Amino acid sequence: MKSFACFNELSMQPLCTSEASAEQRVRNFLVMVKEVRKHTHITKVRHAGDMTTIQLTPTMTLQDYLNAHTKQPDVIALLGLFTQPQVDMDDDISLQSYFDTSAEVSMSDNTMTQADGFNAAYCQNTFCVGFESCATWQNDFFNLTVTSNGKKNNVNWVCISSPLVYSLEKEHAHRKPAFDQWLQERNVKLVETAMQPEQKPIDVEGDHGQRELKDHAKLLNRHPYVEGAVTSLPFKPQSREYILKIYDDGLLDIVLWWEDAGYSMRVKTTGRNVAETREIARILKEEFGRRK
Repeated sequence: MKSFACFNELSMQPLCTSEASAEQRVRNFLVMVKEVRKHTHITKVRHAGDMTTIQLTPTMTLQDYLNAHTKQPDVIALLGLFTQPQVDMDDDISLQSYFDTSAEVSMSDNTMTQADGFNAAYCQNTFCVGFESCATWQNDFFNLTVTSNGKKNNVNWVCISSPLVYSLEKEHAHRKPAFDQWLQERNVKLVETAMQPEQKPIDVEGDHGQRELKDHAKLLNRHPYVEGAVTSLPFKPQSREYILKIYDDGLLDIVLWWEDAGYSMRVKTTGRNVAETREIARILKEEFGRRK
């Protein structure tokens, strides 16, 4: 699990109608974050912009609120909390997934709304946090429709907006075990294939690049997380990335970017979901992707 959560920008709405309600919203948020930090490894909250882009009222941002309360110790916690952008720029695997993926969240009125914070959280295998701005965000679990590389997938994702997730009161006692179970399920546990290298397919075709692809596929097939090269793909001469696409069913599109023609193929891995496949992509890139 990552050491950060992603901010749910949808939770800014509806905006507060007074400074008093804005102050209450911020203080509730800080209490929630304190509890989340206490029970998880989260230390930061990622957001697309800085605190000037987080609106509290039509005329007040979170940065405005901080500037007006700099002498209050509990508010000072905001200073080191937020970081940008939504996706870690040093994590090129998650970054590629983020650009290839979109997410819509099912709202309380059954409408689907584009959700960038949820998308960033999904692509980095973490959860969202946000303001408890309305009844919708008093829930912890939300139905997401994730579209990645042309495929739609429905997943159950978390956004924590209330400290009551850790409440011991009877009506809330179910929330922490449910959240803990969800977090546990996010832990990546890779499995190795039982296939021997010579049993794994190398199904690449074409008059050009076949030898290069076959030689590279033989290298990949020695790896316990690889189950074979399933097809060759159109050349990608402009690509400078070894991992081109990541799919939620264990497939990876890779490019031999060091070849001028950019020979490309699709590889089957042992990944059982997108988080496992992303982790395998990182491993394969490190071992076979050649440093630039």
